[in-house]
Amino acid sequence: MAPLASPPQGPVLWPHHWRTVERLRERFGEDARFSALIVGGSLAKEYGREDSDVDVVFIATPEEARRREAAQDFGYFDQADCDYAGGHVDSKVVDLAFLRDGAAGRRGRPSSARFPSSRT
Repeated sequence: MAPLASPPQGPVLWPHHWRTVERLRERFGEDARFSALIVGGSLAKEYGREDSDVDVVFIATPEEARRREAAQDFGYFDQADCDYAGGHVDSKVVDLAFLRDGAAGRRGRPSSARFPSSRT
């Protein structure tokens, strides 16, 4: 994954959220199972709070997506990358087909959420 641009200004991401995203990029940036990381949830929608969790979506390769589908393993939860009280990372693992389906408003996948204001 490419290095991230500078943190956005305003209440989108507080510095501790930005550090968490950077740690995730460092941890998973060279992981061949994933091609991208999308920051979503309340932080991307600009109604997050200082104590909000960090919601991310990992974009998996087709092989990783098939493996996870077979195992019904679509999530990732972690507190180690957060350096603020109560902080945690809550994420989903999807493939590009899911994003296309979600963008079209289709259901039947682990989540039907859309990603209109997420940051990659």
